[in-house]
Amino acid sequence: MAADQTSYSGHTDLPVQQHQLAEMSGATRGLLVRHCLGCWFQRSRFTPCENVFDQNKYKKLLQPTHQDLVPTDQIDKGVTSVQTFNMVHPNSIFYALALAATSPSASAAVSHATLQGMTLWGYQGWYAGNTKWFQPPQDIAGPPTNQQQVLTDYIPFVDDYPSNCWEPTNFVLANGSNAHWFYSNCSAVVEKHFQYMVKYGIDGILLQRFGVATFPNNPAYALGIQILNLVRQYAEKYKKYFAIEYDYSGLANNTAVSFYYPNFQADWDNVLTPLFNSSSYIYQNGKPAVAIYGAGFSTSGGTGAAFQQMWDYMSNSTAPPWKILGVPWYWQSYKPGSGNADPENMWALYKNMDCILPWGVGAYDDPASFKNYYAGSLKSGKATADSLGIKFAPVIHPGTENFNAAYNATKGGPRGPFGYGRFNTTTLQYSLGNVSSVDLKPHFIMGAMFDEYTEGSQILPALAWNQLPPNPNPGFAGYDSGVDPYIYMNISGNWSTAFHRVWGQTPP
Repeated sequence: MAADQTSYSGHTDLPVQQHQLAEMSGATRGLLVRHCLGCWFQRSRFTPCENVFDQNKYKKLLQPTHQDLVPTDQIDKGVTSVQTFNMVHPNSIFYALALAATSPSASAAVSHATLQGMTLWGYQGWYAGNTKWFQPPQDIAGPPTNQQQVLTDYIPFVDDYPSNCWEPTNFVLANGSNAHWFYSNCSAVVEKHFQYMVKYGIDGILLQRFGVATFPNNPAYALGIQILNLVRQYAEKYKKYFAIEYDYSGLANNTAVSFYYPNFQADWDNVLTPLFNSSSYIYQNGKPAVAIYGAGFSTSGGTGAAFQQMWDYMSNSTAPPWKILGVPWYWQSYKPGSGNADPENMWALYKNMDCILPWGVGAYDDPASFKNYYAGSLKSGKATADSLGIKFAPVIHPGTENFNAAYNATKGGPRGPFGYGRFNTTTLQYSLGNVSSVDLKPHFIMGAMFDEYTEGSQILPALAWNQLPPNPNPGFAGYDSGVDPYIYMNISGNWSTAFHRVWGQTPP
């Protein structure tokens, strides 16, 4: 299975260059073919583009090194707008330590970690039974019938989970065993995820809470409560950190506030507020950090006034939050004087926030397009946020793929072996390395996502190409053969440590 490959030149106007990324030994896999991806929860907007991967130039990082990752003497001296810095990988002993809390005590009883300088990964926790893995979820997926739609492109690596947490399938792997997925609401799975965070030096998670999960009569409600409790339990046990991000991106702009607002109020009072007493809940400026995602997307998310109503309720409660607003990457297009309409009054909402969090999935899909995103959106977005007196936090990703989830049997579409976007870990290293730099120095960083197999953006381990079913239906993507399946968490922890140093914090 060979793919047409074309290399592209490095970009010398970013603080971290591709030729400065650490290399690793081992075989590389050349089958990384571009695809036009559909969107999932209206987050991703991709367009077709040519394959630009050069497997010989961009190799993988297998083990951390103790050398400077970004030697200042190698950065283009002709670039005067970029501040250079030495990026040092952590010693392996750091992987076994938890991040120390850096803020003053938020109350007499509980001391909370501070958001500034953290790198948090979005956490879904929504794979319960076949739900979100396969559709319809009633039957065991795979041959001989293949009647179900598979909703993931990657097959999870489940060897670290007990077998009672495995979701069975009839897909047969290259070694003759059956493939398994996993249950997010299995206690041992959530515990293992926090053990990973300790081992690889990952600060914590931004736990997603979708609007439908605030409706007590919705099946997502019970699952959401279960995941909240497990996250709190194991975050406290392993001294890791979490905060909550509501997701209201699925709201139509004309949705009546009365449809969801009462459930939101009850959820805030009875579900979220009690979480703020957790020693693992993240604070900023003495307030619990809370995000709402979905404000300003062109086809959904509700009006600016509707979002402001939710923030006003929280701000007038017994636990007023530090306000983080998840917005589209093109959020600056609503700025007065931009020439664009703002019918939902988003700019007035944006100015009232403590922090803007632009969604980066769909804004770039490889190192080449990230260069444009960094210069055109992240740098200018940080400057705009500074001018408004608010904080700025980018969202990056390791590459995405949701071909199976976006497949429509009536419209047709490619099925079979494929691959997309990760470029042997280069996409993650390039994006996370640059947003972690002193050149941008955001307030915090969000990674999308820790466990999002549905969009193919997970940093959790997945099976490699040579482990996949040899005659797959519908087709799967894999991590590079011979690569440590934990490589993405390893890289994430390395850059998290580096980002703490950018803020003058002692890395864990």
